[in-house]
Amino acid sequence: MKRLGIVMAAMAALAMGVSPAAAASKAPSSKQIEAGKAGAPAAIQAAKLNCTMTDAYQIQSGKDPKTKEDVALYEVACQEGPGYVIQQKGATAQGFDCLAQAETAKTQKDGLTCVLPANANPVNGFGTLVSGLGYPCTATGARLMGATAAGDTFYEVACQGDKGYVVQTSPGKKAEASDCIQTLGSGSTECQLTTKAQILANMTKLASGAPMPCTVENARMIGADKNSGSTYYEVACQGGSGFVLQASAQGAFQQAIECAKAQGIGGGCELTVIDETAEAGTYSQLAKTAGFECDVAKYRFLGTTKDKAELVELACKNRADGGLAMFPASGKGQVFDCVQGGSLGVSCQLSQPNAVYGKYTERLVAMGKNQCKVSGAKYLASTTAGSDFVETACSDGLPGFVISIDHNTGQTKELLTCGQAARSGAACSLPTNIAKN
Repeated sequence: MKRLGIVMAAMAALAMGVSPAAAASKAPSSKQIEAGKAGAPAAIQAAKLNCTMTDAYQIQSGKDPKTKEDVALYEVACQEGPGYVIQQKGATAQGFDCLAQAETAKTQKDGLTCVLPANANPVNGFGTLVSGLGYPCTATGARLMGATAAGDTFYEVACQGDKGYVVQTSPGKKAEASDCIQTLGSGSTECQLTTKAQILANMTKLASGAPMPCTVENARMIGADKNSGSTYYEVACQGGSGFVLQASAQGAFQQAIECAKAQGIGGGCELTVIDETAEAGTYSQLAKTAGFECDVAKYRFLGTTKDKAELVELACKNRADGGLAMFPASGKGQVFDCVQGGSLGVSCQLSQPNAVYGKYTERLVAMGKNQCKVSGAKYLASTTAGSDFVETACSDGLPGFVISIDHNTGQTKELLTCGQAARSGAACSLPTNIAKN
């Protein structure tokens, strides 16, 4: 999963843009419209604006008294939403959106405002922009938040239904929109047109689809899955409970996920204290059935496999070596140690891998290698035939071995030297083995 939206930290040092000023705005003449439609397309391209022009006029033109370059000022209306005033000088140009122009005009006596019919209300253009990005929006308000030195400009847009977004535009790039929930607690970059109370009220509506009641008192966006289009939110409810909400790309409720089972979603819950012992008894019994005697002290839910089996890390009261378990909906589960568990694409956090090194020493002894006390072990690779390769290092510094373990039964299949393993495509990487092979 990748986190979605604008990185608000990039706005830590916003600088307000400087807009062009001119004589008081007035309705354009037919000559200005003709000149604008002829010259504005090149100015749009030079300014690297995401704008399919629908209307334009030339505000003024002339020569720069110092450089003698041609200079021109245009207003353009765009199919994508916001309109712009564009300053063009020679082959270069810079665009200033009509919302920024309107804000400047409030403080500058001769500030230039947009007059084309499509730009008359700059707020409407941002509703069109947000809707075009996949978030239906009839804009009720918009404000310029600021810009970075790199040319990124940020706006807040409020929509009917108490929804709000932060929009980022960048020269030559498609705009991005991020839900205002991402700005909660961010100080000066927090949404103002859409309040925290409105955001939490919307999250309470979304949470009403969950099987457990929740009046949301705090919330945050965790991220989104580009493949499914789902967005994930954490909500903290009155009374201390909380969970993760999964919503569709259209914002509809999909499911509620307990915090204890959401650690694999963007790092899991942060607003809610997780009870890591709530299902300890159940997991202890499942582990025992799988042949792993573990009085579970705490656990970490990592998600589900494509076969709908639960993937859980277990820490035990009765043994130092925890495990990574796969528990199917029915039938016997399987528990891997924290080294071989790398074959599942996850790693242990509740137990240290060195707690299982003694078990690998025993495997070597069983295969007739009595001189190696394992001081390091690392999962290397798996074969299509169902073998997991685990590299071992010896405490005396002599070359270690690669143990081939049956993925399904956990039985040792064969021992390989690092040279043999490398020829099979699984090169050793532990320091003493690199030096000796």
